[in-house]
Amino acid sequence: MLWIFQIGCFPSMEERNFPPHLEIISPNQESAYNEGELITVEAIVSDELLISGGISVSWSSNLNGLLHERIPNSDGLVVLSSVNLSPGQHQTTIRAEDAEGLSVELPLDLFVNASPSPPQISIVPENPSTRDTLSVQAVGSLDPEGSPVVLEYEWFQNNTPFTPENPAEISSEHTQKGQSWMVRVLATDGMAYAEPVVASTTISGLKPQMNDLEISPQNPSSDDLLLCTASAEDVDGDPISYEYHWQVVSNGTLQDVIYEGESLQLTPEEFKPGDKPTCFVRVFDEDGEGSASTFVGIENRSPVLETILIHPNTGVRPGEQLICSSTASDPDQQTLSSAYEWYRERPDGTTTLLSLNPTLELSTDNANKNDILRCVVHIQDELGMEISGQSEVLVVNTPPQITAIGMNPQSPSAQEPIECTVLAEDLDGDSFSVQYSWFLDGVLQTESSNVFSQPRLSSSTVECTASVSDAEDTGNSMSASVSIVNSPPVIHSLSITTPQTPTTNALLSAEIQASDIDDDSLIVYFDWYVDGLLVKTGLGATLSGEDHFDKNEEVIVVATADDGLNSSLSVASDPILIENTPPTQPEISLSSQFILEEEDIVCSIDVDSTDEDEDEITYQFQWYANGAPWTGSTSSTTQTGDSIDSALISVGDEWRCHVTATDATETVDSNEDTATIVSCPVQYEYSIIEDLADLENIHDCWSVGSNSTLDPYTFVPFPTVWHSEEDYFQYKASSYFILNKYNGSSTNGIMVSPLDGSHETVHTLYGYFSLASNWVLHNPDVVKINVGNQNNYTFLQWAAPTDNTCTLDFTVLPVSGFYQPYFYHYVNNTVSLYHNETELENHLVQGYNNNPVNIALDVDIMADDILTFVFHPNTSDSNVDWIQITGSIRCPY
Repeated sequence: MLWIFQIGCFPSMEERNFPPHLEIISPNQESAYNEGELITVEAIVSDELLISGGISVSWSSNLNGLLHERIPNSDGLVVLSSVNLSPGQHQTTIRAEDAEGLSVELPLDLFVNASPSPPQISIVPENPSTRDTLSVQAVGSLDPEGSPVVLEYEWFQNNTPFTPENPAEISSEHTQKGQSWMVRVLATDGMAYAEPVVASTTISGLKPQMNDLEISPQNPSSDDLLLCTASAEDVDGDPISYEYHWQVVSNGTLQDVIYEGESLQLTPEEFKPGDKPTCFVRVFDEDGEGSASTFVGIENRSPVLETILIHPNTGVRPGEQLICSSTASDPDQQTLSSAYEWYRERPDGTTTLLSLNPTLELSTDNANKNDILRCVVHIQDELGMEISGQSEVLVVNTPPQITAIGMNPQSPSAQEPIECTVLAEDLDGDSFSVQYSWFLDGVLQTESSNVFSQPRLSSSTVECTASVSDAEDTGNSMSASVSIVNSPPVIHSLSITTPQTPTTNALLSAEIQASDIDDDSLIVYFDWYVDGLLVKTGLGATLSGEDHFDKNEEVIVVATADDGLNSSLSVASDPILIENTPPTQPEISLSSQFILEEEDIVCSIDVDSTDEDEDEITYQFQWYANGAPWTGSTSSTTQTGDSIDSALISVGDEWRCHVTATDATETVDSNEDTATIVSCPVQYEYSIIEDLADLENIHDCWSVGSNSTLDPYTFVPFPTVWHSEEDYFQYKASSYFILNKYNGSSTNGIMVSPLDGSHETVHTLYGYFSLASNWVLHNPDVVKINVGNQNNYTFLQWAAPTDNTCTLDFTVLPVSGFYQPYFYHYVNNTVSLYHNETELENHLVQGYNNNPVNIALDVDIMADDILTFVFHPNTSDSNVDWIQITGSIRCPY
């Protein structure tokens, strides 16, 4: 681009000055300020001369003249301020002028508000207490512009700001004694505040105030305890002190006597009804005191009528004097006076005053039967308070009286009737009756009429007591008595008592029935006659045949009774005839209960018959074979026909022997004895190992036992069994028996004897039997165990049953021991059953084939448990005690 500059010549121009440009930034027109407030004006001036400082800006008021003048800064900003604007509406001007005198002016109208005047304040009340509400009284605050003045309050409690609900007051609920309260009041017209004013005060305390004062009880008696109760309040919470004293107003005058304290004990000696005990109370604290008084009146109490007595009070009849007496007391100890009145109340209800005296004389004129006589008593105290009471008695009937009594006859026998006669009268003319009571030797009898006919004894005393009564009362009673003379005794029956058949050696007794109507003790004399001859006389009532009579003789007894005064008539009994005496029963026995087929049967007379008549006795033997009389031949051993030859008997036969004894007049039978013919086959099956094999050669009937000459041992072939629904028995023992050794011997013996228990033909087997494991004893119903001199016998150990409870049921029987045939030793042992080491039962076994002991119980048995029989032998010689055990152990498996 090509610029072409052309320079030419122009004519000269004249320079011209313009006034500054002025703009007011703040404040706005008609802005308002408070008097004394700093007012600031900001303006912007634009002019060429600003840089050179050739511009000045001024602020003036129509009221206060020039206020401020300044030179703007280089930017044209100028700030004008003043605190000297007087109150009122100002028309101010902002003037900007340059150095050449050119200027510009802008108006700025402002309002300056004057502060209201401070009020005059005070806190009322002037001397407040804790019950007062504090209020502020403020007056005299005015606003120059006439604007309303508003007062603002600031409270301080002990110099701490406090804001109340009502700004102009403090409620009493916030004040306490000793607090300092200050209030500051500020007056404002809404724009400006006057100088604050302050007022202060201090809360003072109050003296206590009496709230309540009373005396209890309110209606006291002269012996009550009075309690004066005062209730005061101190709003400051200060401690309150009380002082009490009492004075009494009596008959309208305050008495000088002062009683100190809250309570006052009244006594009838000092205080009377109508007196007014007055309680004076002073209450005080550090702020002051108050006082009050109150009184109560002592009430009069009624006298107490304690008793009213009439003497006599029963059996009152005409002719007696009645005395009415009373006792009374007054709780107030006043003097009492009494008055009496007697009244007569008749059955028809009519009442009559009889007397005003405490005594009353009765006569038929003022008292009749069934009248009521009433005594009324009036008791009055000094103040006229009265109480009344009464008591009464009934005029009763006059009972009839017995004047005489007698008995007829005067000397009666035990059988004669006795009459009681009585004379009586009734003074009232009423009908009356007589009642009779009879006494025999002082004992009351049942007879109630005037004639006594009951049995009595001689020398006894009969007494009649009669009493008389009318329809209302019973009168007196009187008695009379007589003595009974003796009567002889009487024998009613006499007989001779004997055994069922009177025989030679019988003892005869006289049985007599005799009586004595007088119930005297009797002595009876007996005379005994045999075939007409007197053989005994005197007091004996029995006669012995051993001394006085024989068979075929006649006996009579004659008896006479004596009561000590009289004897009865003699009486004879009927005669009796003495009869024959039969011989005694002979006692017999067979040689054995089990007789072998090669033995004779012998019937022995162990005890012969005897005859009291000393007659000759003969015997006759009767045999029975298998229940039928034996008609075959017999043999004679000591008596004719007392044996049966062995050739006539067979195995299994049963033979019975019977003997008859006779004295030629009568016969008597013996006891019977029975024997069975046996061959003794082996009854048990054995499965025996080794040393016991020769048991098969035994031909007798065996049970288990021991000989006292052998070493003691234990042999218990007693299996444990279980019971199923099919009633099937199964052996479940781990060892069928245990054979224990004693005395250090390894060889032991087993003794067997016949099962009949006779222990004859003893056989002994020897061998070593320790813990033999294959012994089976089938159907072991009876096992006999030798006790010997040891006491520990162990049963079996077994496997555990499915149900641990097993049932034990044993019978232990003493069966004796022996050392030679026919010699028996009676057992006397203690037997115990142990489960492990615990004793289950303990029994004493005594006797021989009798007194069985039962052991029946349930035991919980575990595997390897041990049941043990413990026998405590009492053998003191070479004999052996035998114990028989039967029974079972049943366990479920």
